[in-house]
Amino acid sequence: MKQQLENIVNEASLISIYQSLGGSNIANESFRQFLLSPQWGQLRNAFDNSKIGGLRSSFDYDITPDSIEFSLRFKLKSHQEPASNKRENFQEQAFQSPQDVESLHFMDSLIREKLSATANISSSTYALYSYGKDTLLPGYPQNNPVKNADFRSNSYSYNLHHFAKYRLFIPSLSMPVWYLLRYFLLSNLITTLIISFAFYFLLRFIRLQQLFSQERLGFISNMTHEFKTPVATISVALESIVKYKMENNPEQLYEYIHMSQMELERLNFMIEKILNLKPEEGTALTLHIEPVDLPLLIQHVINSLALLRQKKKATIHFDPCQQPIIVMGDRIHLGNVFVNVLDNALKYTEEAPQIHITCKTKDSRVVISVKDNGIGIAPIYHKKIFERFFRIPDFDVHNTKGSGLGLHYVKEILQQHGATIKVQSNKGYGSTFIIQFPLYEEI
Repeated sequence: MKQQLENIVNEASLISIYQSLGGSNIANESFRQFLLSPQWGQLRNAFDNSKIGGLRSSFDYDITPDSIEFSLRFKLKSHQEPASNKRENFQEQAFQSPQDVESLHFMDSLIREKLSATANISSSTYALYSYGKDTLLPGYPQNNPVKNADFRSNSYSYNLHHFAKYRLFIPSLSMPVWYLLRYFLLSNLITTLIISFAFYFLLRFIRLQQLFSQERLGFISNMTHEFKTPVATISVALESIVKYKMENNPEQLYEYIHMSQMELERLNFMIEKILNLKPEEGTALTLHIEPVDLPLLIQHVINSLALLRQKKKATIHFDPCQQPIIVMGDRIHLGNVFVNVLDNALKYTEEAPQIHITCKTKDSRVVISVKDNGIGIAPIYHKKIFERFFRIPDFDVHNTKGSGLGLHYVKEILQQHGATIKVQSNKGYGSTFIIQFPLYEEI
């Protein structure tokens, strides 16, 4: 940036010198290009700075209608001349002449204009120095050099008469630097934000992958336990039949066979529950749609859970409507829906489960409510319990095991039937699952 500011002052001095010769009144284009060229600037600066002991320099020019002549002369003497010099004294006395003041104002205004346009610099000052001795010239109103300025330019002539030399001072470059870097900083900020968002989503993806891996391991562990229980029960029942020769005791034999059948049905149901889940989003289940009497279907489900009710010492109160309530749906999958809901109500109630089922119509919908006195569900989990593989964390420390697929399966089946399910519950106060079906009406 300092180099850019130095170039601004140098270019302004060349333009000012050209203007001091008459500027646009000089018709020779080659002469104009020469005076405004970097080569002439280097030559001028070299001539102005040729302050060597014993070396005298002089500059003259002559402009005629048909020619322009510059003359640079150097004279080297073997001994040092006295310090007083008429030409230098004349220059120091005449630097406030009208011609010099006009050139000074022109150069200063040109520099300020370029500073404002290029680097947005509004605070600057300048000082004038003697052309001969290169010392500060006092007495000029704006001749106020800044001692600790961030930028100090070299001294430049601004008039061919060499009355004085101009030097620019800028107190601070902090704001101009920020101004010049604004687009660079903005692009870096945008890039940083993009990279930050990319890292965030990458870390979030990795975290989700870790959670999925943990859920998968938990699912395998729970399903292994779920499968192991009915298999172990059937194995014990068959072993007892052979060991105790129960063919001689038909009643006990029938009880063991019935127990094995129930466990096989439960095992088959768990397998079907896994296989019937959608393998990926957007793939619908194949349903066999037919008219279904909901109260009758719920009563069949309650009857199928008789053995489990006896084991848990549970009571199920069912309050059906007086008339049949018909919905269109898949009888098997709808039966599995109510088996899941009732099985959860029995499974997650610590002592003597009390389940109340109501079925009523409201407008053009069927509303089924399943209320239990179980351990309840905290409100923060009301939506998550319907997600695939999700199980409330507190359950992992209890003996109750599950796959985390039951309620997800329920929600998926109900959505296929145009029905909805929601839960009303608080931890320790039981749960109420509310299912709404569209009522079937014959046309």
